Amino acid sequence: MIPMEYLSIDSVLHGPFQAPSQASTADRVAHVARLARIELRPEEAAMLGHDLDRILAYVEELRAVDTDAVEPMIHAGDRGLVLRQDVERDGLGAAMATAGAPATEGGAFVVPRVIG
Repeated sequence: MIPMEYLSIDSVLHGPFQAPSQASTADRVAHVARLARIELRPEEAAMLGHDLDRILAYVEELRAVDTDAVEPMIHAGDRGLVLRQDVERDGLGAAMATAGAPATEGGAFVVPRVIG
């Protein structure tokens, strides 16, 4: 199981078990890449570091907004929750659903084992 400190925005902003001033952009990108289980080339990491800095700066702006007087809502409009009719219809079928998959077996996707 992944510890909760790895799943919060604070862990992305500051890295696990680090004070805010200690987490560099490179460390943050490496942390997110580990969480996503992806490998990045140095040029990709640099580009993503710039993007991540901009995203996190925006998150900090949003955190500064006083929302105490804002009532929670489930939809930004006043339409409420709009549901579609629950109608049975044909699906894609295994052949079409797995057509673009790199590996299949018996009509199912083959993926690398990641747990245990």
